[in-house]
Amino acid sequence: MIMDAEEFSLDILIVLSRKLTALIVKETNFLRQMKISEIGKLQDEKHMVATILERQQRFLKSDPSIRTNLSADDKTILRQVATEFDAAIHDYQQQLFKAQKVNSMIIEKMVDIVKDHVTKNRSYNNKGTKVANGTELAQNTPAIKYNAQV
Repeated sequence: MIMDAEEFSLDILIVLSRKLTALIVKETNFLRQMKISEIGKLQDEKHMVATILERQQRFLKSDPSIRTNLSADDKTILRQVATEFDAAIHDYQQQLFKAQKVNSMIIEKMVDIVKDHVTKNRSYNNKGTKVANGTELAQNTPAIKYNAQV
């Protein structure tokens, strides 16, 4: 079974690389559609595939004879798989940047709306803070914070 592989297998490396690429493409499509919650459902599978893939890569790096014994066709296939993966990652990064920008704009708009609401519905006079249409104390408005480092 793939999970229990204790030695290098070119077939496993190729299959897992393509599987990881497919998962990244799927995530990218969810980002395009702004279905962010769907991305979370892929994380366990992506983590499992990445873990096994890393093990295969360690096997490959630990034994230089594996690389030297690869045929020209095998090396061509590996280059093709790597190119597909790089393209998928590049597209994912672009979509992630766009999603972050949209999220930032949404948060900024929410802050503006809440700020406007608070400004219109609360006033201060010599008796203290009051609701604009009554005399009871206005409720504190919850703070909206945005982590710009996302």
